[in-house]
Amino acid sequence: MTGSVALRFAPRQGSCAQRPASANAGSNSAHRRPSSTQRPVNASAQPPCPPAKFQAHDTCACSCAAGFTECGDDCVTLSTDRRNCGACANVCAPHEACCFGNCVALNRDPNCGVCGTDCRSRGHTCCPTQGGSARGSCVDLRHDAKNCGSCGRACAQKYTFCDQGRCACEPGSPPCGSGCCPPGETCCIDEKGYAVCRDLRHDDQNCGACGSPCGSGLTCCDGRCVDLMRSPTNCGRCGTACTPSQRCELGRCVCSAGTIACGSDCCTPGLTCCTNRCVNLQRDSSHCGRCGTACPVGTTCQSGRCLCPSGQPPCGVNCCPAGQLCSHEHCCPAGHAWCNGQCIDVRSDPLNCGECNRPVTNFSIAANGYVTTVNLACSEWLACLSGQLQPLSRGYYRRPLLPIRHARVHGRGGSALGSTTAC
Repeated sequence: MTGSVALRFAPRQGSCAQRPASANAGSNSAHRRPSSTQRPVNASAQPPCPPAKFQAHDTCACSCAAGFTECGDDCVTLSTDRRNCGACANVCAPHEACCFGNCVALNRDPNCGVCGTDCRSRGHTCCPTQGGSARGSCVDLRHDAKNCGSCGRACAQKYTFCDQGRCACEPGSPPCGSGCCPPGETCCIDEKGYAVCRDLRHDDQNCGACGSPCGSGLTCCDGRCVDLMRSPTNCGRCGTACTPSQRCELGRCVCSAGTIACGSDCCTPGLTCCTNRCVNLQRDSSHCGRCGTACPVGTTCQSGRCLCPSGQPPCGVNCCPAGQLCSHEHCCPAGHAWCNGQCIDVRSDPLNCGECNRPVTNFSIAANGYVTTVNLACSEWLACLSGQLQPLSRGYYRRPLLPIRHARVHGRGGSALGSTTAC
């Protein structure tokens, strides 16, 4: 029962006689009201109290809790109980609710939808809820499209909204007659005097302006009357444009004289068709020199060849950074060579003196017209300097030299015979 609260408390031991267990079986009630106000502990069994009542501490009387009122055998809240609203047996109508002890409809202030809800405190109005419900809801009559200006007044037309309590056309939708035009359309007066919405961009009878029809064989494209059979910007249909090297012929884009068809384009003289695209083989990095030849990263196509930037020497398919040189298709610093999988300084390396795999061994040294063969195993005064076998300065001598026999070379280009020193 609305507003009723069932409160069941066990009696204090010894206050009133208990009903026998067999008599209480299946009952939700705890106690009934005894006929007398005071009974001894051993009094005969009495029925328990009705629902929602409890037994007083020192008496056998059944009472309602604080805040509840006894109506018959029930404990009810008179402020909210629809069957006992404000007084016992005061029943509210089916569409009413009991609010603060009064039967009221929940579709007006100050009880809109729920008891105590006053829409006016927020500047709104209580309007009946859509769907026939007896409850109301708070709405803003200035901006509610279903209750615009007054309850139930809806902005039913398309492209409308509620603006300060009045139904108005949305931005971009001009008013037309009793409604609004879709965005992009204009309100025109037809030959019968009726206001109608027209798309001036594509309406053959209202092309660019109301009442401006296109002639025979012409079509309205973007507000202009054009011939779809010959228009290069509207070839065959509105918006289909031919390329600069094409012309529109009978509604189709075709290549002009002296050009070559290439996919949807036409190649002018000097261009080549590669993968349905007109390219210049002299400077196209994806098709350099011929179709499909792409230049490596870092190079550009110049005169049909993939070239490195100025100051970066080519090296295989790559370009060396500025300041480096290419050695066996590998970039190495200046004075180095790619030897045995790494860049070696051939200016000073004894195993790669001047070039890869040229170790410092017995060399013939020419000086003042004489040629001397030096046994490097015992002559520590020679080293690989600047890529050549050269004597060290006097300050680098590490032990005295043995006498060296010399063989005189006569004439240019003659062979030289020398001898080796003994260690």
